[in-house]
Amino acid sequence: YNKKLAISQRIKGQTVAETVVSPFSGEILAEEGEVLTAEKALEIENAGVMTVTVKGENDNDVKVLGN
Repeated sequence: YNKKLAISQRIKGQTVAETVVSPFSGEILAEEGEVLTAEKALEIENAGVMTVTVKGENDNDVKVLGN
């Protein structure tokens, strides 16, 4: 496990571009348009989510990958 690639550190403060769903329970963790707090980002990481799509510059969607 590489902490530099931990998804929570790279998505906190970002705006979600696509709904984030837990791969194990199917629970919705974050809705499209939601700005991720540090706590919510950690919850997403701990749920085993490996990819999150966020809004980048000029409203381009950026896929963030975890390890």
